[in-house]
Amino acid sequence: MDDEGINISVLIEILSETYNLFVATDGATALEIANSEHIDLILLDIVMPEMDGYEVASKLQEGEKTSTTPFIFLTAKNDSQSVVKGFQAGAVDYISKPFSKEELLARVQTHLKIHNLNSELVENKNFLQSVLDYSPHAVISTDLNGTITLFNKAAQKLLGYAAD
Repeated sequence: MDDEGINISVLIEILSETYNLFVATDGATALEIANSEHIDLILLDIVMPEMDGYEVASKLQEGEKTSTTPFIFLTAKNDSQSVVKGFQAGAVDYISKPFSKEELLARVQTHLKIHNLNSELVENKNFLQSVLDYSPHAVISTDLNGTITLFNKAAQKLLGYAAD
């Protein structure tokens, strides 16, 4: 998301050979795209008319579909207060304009890899949880403080307690 045509043209030139891109020139359009398409990573400018990048970030974090979508602020605002505010808003990275093509590509690739690995980890966790839930053997696990972290259905049936 960027409202400057030249910035969008540069990003398209750099990224379109490797990635499928969606372009938004305002926050409302960016949110509409993020909620209707499968988006793996968002590049987000801060200085925008009507809805700035921080507000878009907040709405992304609140969205059911978009809350886990990583975003990188790509902006001319490079003072430390803006950078900190960007990370506090949930950004996975912060790139200052002007940027180098190589740095942009490396950061995008890195964050896509991290996002994909996180997605695989969640899938594997959910699969293993379903296996444990339907195992005929009671499984209970606790952390070092004695808090129950795993309590499958067989353990619930055996002990007569619900997981919560």
